[in-house]
Amino acid sequence: MKNKILCLAENKYFCMFWNIFAVVYITWYGAFPNWASNKLFVATASQIGLDYPWHFRMWGIFSAIAIMLNISYMYRRYGVKSKAGKILMYIGCACIMVTITVPSTEIMSLQLVVHWSSALLFAAFNAASIAVFLLKMRKRSKKFILTFAVFIFMLALMIILLIIFGKNGAIESIPYWGTYIILFLSNYTGLYKEALPEA
Repeated sequence: MKNKILCLAENKYFCMFWNIFAVVYITWYGAFPNWASNKLFVATASQIGLDYPWHFRMWGIFSAIAIMLNISYMYRRYGVKSKAGKILMYIGCACIMVTITVPSTEIMSLQLVVHWSSALLFAAFNAASIAVFLLKMRKRSKKFILTFAVFIFMLALMIILLIIFGKNGAIESIPYWGTYIILFLSNYTGLYKEALPEA
């Protein structure tokens, strides 16, 4: 049974399904109306979760599954070995479990701090895991250097926009959409084929 689960987790099409499904789910979820706004993609995932707690939990679980499967597949596909990269990924996905277990609140509180902190750590640790991979691959293909630059720009853009405009669902989603696109291009296209290990 354990071997079958491992084989499934390493299957290209199973991982691809979760990549696409996660993008569809977070986009669909982000369009939910709630108390924070009646406009699409304005309320953050946490704000929507106050009205739709079950959907928010699924948002976290689906995100963790998709991220773990696809980062792991990316490391395997290119033959990259990095304990640090894997540990960062596991810690990041553990953080999102804290986020969905400790919901947001409408007032400043310890609960809200824990919720925000774990959500930020989820993003930070998984971003670090992907960054480790991209930096390790930079000598195999210059495309990975460009991808790393785009990845950093995307994260910086989100922070700048959040500072300027405040909490916003569409801005919050920038790194999610960007991450899934990078994972899809790396895992399921020939964009970086020159960096693949020889068979």
